[in-house]
Amino acid sequence: MKKPLERRTLPTSFITGSTSGDQSFENQDGIVYQRHIRGIAPADNGGFVFTGYNHIYAIDSQGEILWEKTYGDGVGIAESIDGGYVIANKIVLKIDPEGNILWNKTLLDIEGSRIAAITQSSEGGHVLVGQVSCGIFITMIDDNGNQVWEKVYGGEHGDTAYSVVESDDGGFVIAGSTCSYGPEPGGETMGYLIKVDASGEFVWHMTYGGYGTWAEKIIPLEDGYIAVGGKAFTNEKDSWWEKWYIVKINPET
Repeated sequence: MKKPLERRTLPTSFITGSTSGDQSFENQDGIVYQRHIRGIAPADNGGFVFTGYNHIYAIDSQGEILWEKTYGDGVGIAESIDGGYVIANKIVLKIDPEGNILWNKTLLDIEGSRIAAITQSSEGGHVLVGQVSCGIFITMIDDNGNQVWEKVYGGEHGDTAYSVVESDDGGFVIAGSTCSYGPEPGGETMGYLIKVDASGEFVWHMTYGGYGTWAEKIIPLEDGYIAVGGKAFTNEKDSWWEKWYIVKINPET
C-alpha cells in the first residue's frame, strides 16, 4: 500500500462502487484545508484525478493519494488523447499524467467572466463553456490549447452554463440557466439547454422547469439526456428552500 504524502488527506469523503451498488472503498481521513472537489476524471491506472480550490490530486484505485499539485482554482477537468488532462478556469492548464504543466493559456480576461465546465471532443481538442457578460460562452481549443472557434449565446438578462457533453453527431449540448427566455424575460431563472454543432453553430435551445430552476449537469443517455439541477421554492413567509430537479429530454428537442 502506498503511503499518503504528509498532511495530504482527501478534501472530502470519497467513495466508489460497482454497477451493482457495492461499495469498494471509502476514504474519510478528514479535512486539513478548506477545499472541495470541483471536477474529476478517470486515470489509466484505475484511479482518478480531481480538482479543488487551488489543488489538483491524483489517487489510485484504492483512494490513496499519489500526488498533489497547487496550480490555482480548477473548476473542470477532462482527459486528453495523450493520457494527460486539461484543467479549466480562466487560465486553462494541460498537465501530464504526473501532474506536470505542459502548457497554460488565458481564454477569458474579462471581469465577471468564468469557465464552468470542459469536455473532450472525439475529434480531438476540448470544448469549454461558461459565462461572459450576460451570455453563455462556448469555445473549442485544440490539443495545444489554441482556440479553434468561440461563440457567445444568450439574451440580455443573464444566462449561464454549468455543464457540457458531446452529442452522438459530434455537436455539444450545454446545460445551465436563463433569465432571458422565460415567459417574463429578466425574471427568475429557468432551466436552459442549448445544442450546437461541431463548429459551435446554434442548433436548438429549450427552457424547462418554471421559475427558480437551473440545470447543473447534463448526462448523455442512449435515447436522450438527463439534466440534473435544482428548483427554489418560497412560502408565505418569504423563506426559501431548494429541491433537486431532474428532467429527461429527447436527443433532438
